[in-house]
Amino acid sequence: MLPDEVPLIAFDSSPVPGERDQVEFKWKAGDDYGVTAVELAIRLRTPHPAAPEAEDRVPVPMPGAPGAKELSATAQLDLTRHRWAGLPVDVRLVARDGAGQEGFSESLPFILPEKLFLDPLAQAAQEARVTVLREPRPYAELPKNESALTDGAINAAATGRLDAAPEGVRQAALMLDSVTYRGEMFINDLGAFMGLRMALSTLQSAGTKAEADAVEPLLWAIALKLEHGSVADARARLEAARAALERALREGASEEEIRRLMEAFRDAANEYLAAKMAEAMAGGLDGPEQQQDGQAQAGGDSLGGQDFEDMLNALQDLTETGAAEQARQLLSDITNLLENLEFQRGQGQGGDGMPGEQADGQENDLPPEEQELTDAMRRLSEILREQRQLNDDTLAQQRGEQPGQMGEQPGEGSEQGQGGDMEGQGTGEGQEQGEQGGGAREGGGEPGNGRGGTLAERQAELGRLVEELARRGGNSGQTGEEGAGQPGAGIDEETLEAILDAQRRAERALEGGNEGRAILDQERATQMLSELSRDMANQIDQMRANRMGEQGQSSNDPLGRPLTGAGNDGQGVEIPSESERQRAKDILDELRRRYEQAEDEEEREYLRRLLERF
Repeated sequence: MLPDEVPLIAFDSSPVPGERDQVEFKWKAGDDYGVTAVELAIRLRTPHPAAPEAEDRVPVPMPGAPGAKELSATAQLDLTRHRWAGLPVDVRLVARDGAGQEGFSESLPFILPEKLFLDPLAQAAQEARVTVLREPRPYAELPKNESALTDGAINAAATGRLDAAPEGVRQAALMLDSVTYRGEMFINDLGAFMGLRMALSTLQSAGTKAEADAVEPLLWAIALKLEHGSVADARARLEAARAALERALREGASEEEIRRLMEAFRDAANEYLAAKMAEAMAGGLDGPEQQQDGQAQAGGDSLGGQDFEDMLNALQDLTETGAAEQARQLLSDITNLLENLEFQRGQGQGGDGMPGEQADGQENDLPPEEQELTDAMRRLSEILREQRQLNDDTLAQQRGEQPGQMGEQPGEGSEQGQGGDMEGQGTGEGQEQGEQGGGAREGGGEPGNGRGGTLAERQAELGRLVEELARRGGNSGQTGEEGAGQPGAGIDEETLEAILDAQRRAERALEGGNEGRAILDQERATQMLSELSRDMANQIDQMRANRMGEQGQSSNDPLGRPLTGAGNDGQGVEIPSESERQRAKDILDELRRRYEQAEDEEEREYLRRLLERF
């Protein structure tokens, strides 16, 4: 039996201050039986004489689940709240294995980044906070006062607890007492004033160092609020939501848990944007009703509602399709974008405004051709989903099973099967489409009649929807000399004809009771629908790239510098293209379909493992 070796760990790069005052460094570690934990050990370069060996350890996030034999990563740690922030320290990495053995890296000198506070009262709160935390000495023993145990007696020793406190605690209490003396005359924030007085009372009544340290979260919150206002709270919620979602993606949490955390991050992001806008308005920016002049800007461009929603939707697509690494990267990019966003008065009319708001009350600001193609792709995706469901039901009927037992995949409930989504019935899109000529209602019955009726009737209805899609594409063609004779909406009419032909053959086979033949034609129609959907997604990506390129031509000066503002308008955020996301969805749907149809247990187990990765 081989002996258990001590884990090995080392810095791949020296620690440096990163964005938002984080500590950044690369590291690598290994162990013959697997590394279970990694920590950053911190020691003061010049320790306090009362605690020469004092060392703090901070957990370092590990990529993947604990237990890997070899691993490496880039760490980003926020240590601005650490008691030694701003002081020279020595740092080293610690790796631990399952047996509790520890391995250490070399020790490197570093100055822990500290948060910069410009508000004088925030500086005072922060100074009092670290003065308490950096005091290593305990309280002196309080004198016994046995007479205080009798009825009606007063414990006089309790009023002198501060006299028994170590020097750092007494000094912090004196600071707080000084800055709050007659504070009602110069401290405008009543909540901050009361909080500082509460911290002072806590120090005055504390009898141990642990009780004195309890003022830390209160003083930290007060300093942030005085410095940043309500934005600090929104930023804290955003960071907490980001960290929770990132951790869930890294650890492979359940689909439901990731969906819940994604919604929490979306809410936190919108709350943070609202807080930033409120802060900007307090500084003189026009309100939302005058948003044409007031824009969320950075680098000379504005972050529009559609851009921000595209980022969040792309992130949600990545989380739902299991692309964890891409999702984590995009999550980090979105968070950085939000925190670096600046609000300032724009230089023109009709800006994009805040996410979710459009100029002049319009629902969206896409060019007509791009909007038509996007709408067509949405309808095509619904047809593809229904065709796949029909394929599953046809196969079920061929096997003698009840149609509908196989195809219900996660996220595809009865509403999607009713066909209302396919033509946008109800409000909004459905009313609009009804005004355009009735759509598939020409053939009688409801469009996309879902899973009601026979299989042949459902196949016929899908064929009518494809015909309607072809008519809309042809009727919305480009105008003018450049677009003369070209079909609109970027739809390949020959492919649509081939899809329709395969659907009609499947319909005839179903009418004749030949499910086997129908399945072959249905699969061909499904394959062509999927390919057409990917082609349309690529066209949308190209249109968007061209549009963004034109919009960005004037954003830099001849030397490549931003004309106005500073920060990030989102153009550096890598968002997976529509076609990539559509392909991932297609693969996931196909895996689910094959899993439901597989009869061999070994094949089902293989497909189940693949689905777990998604």
